[in-house]
Amino acid sequence: MKTVRLAADWKPGQDIVREDAVSSSTPPTPAAPPAPEPAAPVKHGAATAFYVSAEGHAVTNAHVTADCREVRVAGREGAIKVLSADAKNNLALLDIPRRSGPFARLAADSEPPRQGQAIFVFGFPLNPPLSANITPGMVSSPFGLDHDSSQMQITAPIQPGSSGSPVLNTRGEVIGVVSKKLDELAMAKKVGTPTQNVNFAVLGPSLAAFLRANQVPYETMGWFERLFGGVGSNKSNAVADEARTWTLAVECWK
Repeated sequence: MKTVRLAADWKPGQDIVREDAVSSSTPPTPAAPPAPEPAAPVKHGAATAFYVSAEGHAVTNAHVTADCREVRVAGREGAIKVLSADAKNNLALLDIPRRSGPFARLAADSEPPRQGQAIFVFGFPLNPPLSANITPGMVSSPFGLDHDSSQMQITAPIQPGSSGSPVLNTRGEVIGVVSKKLDELAMAKKVGTPTQNVNFAVLGPSLAAFLRANQVPYETMGWFERLFGGVGSNKSNAVADEARTWTLAVECWK
């Protein structure tokens, strides 16, 4: 049986309550505040990608997609899927839905780039304000930094936004993917003089191996078309007209 103890300061007329009773004046425990809504993603950069199959597979650089909350196609709503990324070779595979359409064709693995070979880069540098650009150049070295055999050095100028651009031969075949440029300020501090136009691209065979590893059915140009010059026939306008149909700008949103 519970007892009721009178307080020493009790006075007649006051209510008597048990010690274990909960006062009705006790305030309720406040509810936890709702979790804040995550901030909407913000665009942090743009680059270039290009279709390599009719099914909507496209290629860009792995560093373009790294740490992005969303990857988008410029001018379109919604995110696209990053199916695979190879940080070592700096390649990423995208899934960009579409019904059908033209796509790039790769040069045969048996034709490595030659020093002095004419090339074109087609992409979206400084996008915006610049639109699609084609820039001519040549293979200045069939190797990358420190004699890296998976890359080549090219003279075609590249800018922010050029990452992932296809490197094309004069027939319009993809022989590489723009990967990086030498940091001019860093090299100026290291060697005492600024470097100019030292740019690098992933070689076509590395791209082909990446696509095979991800079971993407890429195509190469047939021997007849190659024999008679292909789409380019050494004309930059023909190469640009073809590349424009399967190249697009992509964006990183964080």
